[in-house]
Amino acid sequence: MNEISQVVQALRAKYPYQFHKSRFGVHITAGWLPRFVQLCDEVDQALGEDKRGFHWDGCDEKFGVANLGFGFHARKAVAIETRALLNPIVDKAASELKHCCVVCGQHGEVKVGDGYMLTLCPAHKNERGESDFWVVVDMGSVYEACNAWHEQKLKEESDRDGQK
Repeated sequence: MNEISQVVQALRAKYPYQFHKSRFGVHITAGWLPRFVQLCDEVDQALGEDKRGFHWDGCDEKFGVANLGFGFHARKAVAIETRALLNPIVDKAASELKHCCVVCGQHGEVKVGDGYMLTLCPAHKNERGESDFWVVVDMGSVYEACNAWHEQKLKEESDRDGQK
């Protein structure tokens, strides 16, 4: 099991309620995963004792930046008040992720071109389209291409270090 899979598994084990009954999914990029883990901690603390009904839903990338959706199951009376509590926390995380590379999490900028917008760091601008960086949190699995890409990069670094 690779490092990303371990993070996803630990996150789902720590906060199972946050990923229960997601209709539209939780698809976070590898580069955004550390901040998303921190966000899950912040949401858990903000919710306090009453966590019933909260879940992430519709978390993904839109126009190169993070879209962090959430909802409440059958708790309409509580949802309005709790949304007011959580919106600033989620908005802050989304704002911070606007400048995080989708692949590695380093500082990046939204890059327009080839018909698709992505936030990429200088190192990953040239690798555009060569990697799959999605992490499927709500299903507890990682795309095989993401795993393969990360393992390939580690192997390449190891090979380079061995040649020095």
